[in-house]
Amino acid sequence: MEIRELNGTAEAEYEASAAYAACDAIFRDAGRGVVAIAAAGGATCQFVHPLLPKAGGRVSVHADIYERVTAIRNASQESMEALRGAAKCVLEEYAVAFAEAELPTMPDGTWAGLTLFADFAELGGFLEEFISVPELKARIEALVEEVLQQKGSHPRCLAKWPYPARKEGEQTQAQKNWPIGVATGLRLRAFLEYFSDASSFYFIQRLPPPPVIEAGGQTAQALNLDWPIGRAVASRSARPQYSKEGLGGVHAL
Repeated sequence: MEIRELNGTAEAEYEASAAYAACDAIFRDAGRGVVAIAAAGGATCQFVHPLLPKAGGRVSVHADIYERVTAIRNASQESMEALRGAAKCVLEEYAVAFAEAELPTMPDGTWAGLTLFADFAELGGFLEEFISVPELKARIEALVEEVLQQKGSHPRCLAKWPYPARKEGEQTQAQKNWPIGVATGLRLRAFLEYFSDASSFYFIQRLPPPPVIEAGGQTAQALNLDWPIGRAVASRSARPQYSKEGLGGVHAL
């Protein structure tokens, strides 16, 4: 068995393969052209577009979420003023980090939002729909403010993280995870400053469901979109190759 570190560029390539497999037909049917990718992990985020001014049209930027989750959780134990201050600080920290990383302005287009970006879209109730950047900004800001006020009792948090406490005195899943939702939303909101109002997003978590196949009482399940799925797709020579000839220049190798 071979174990290798997956760098940001490789992660972006595999995520592009996953997004292309999931979204190409959807985007073409909607007249959206190229499948551009915005994917978020715990420490880094990747962007893929043929017109990005980086090698291969791929950009990976460090955008850690773990420390921000801790800051929001700690502030929530003080006061509402402290919590709002922590959220504002997180947003400002991301803005500084992106500027220092010289993150380029993103080309106009429709972007497939994967992994934690899609996780936040699930929380916000806008999975698998096309949404403009101005509308997305407004919805993120409204939801973050609501969750800051209601925390784990927010209806969307309860719906996304429904499991109760495992034993008396423990927090419910929603009470534990709402700071993750807030930090994820703030990171996405900070990134949107690099997208023009002409762009839009389509958030997706899973590959389209396969044909229903029952074998031994089991039904095939749709697979979560992440870089391992992209790597599997790429290994079958089906990853997207981008060219600068135009936004329609996406094809399989």
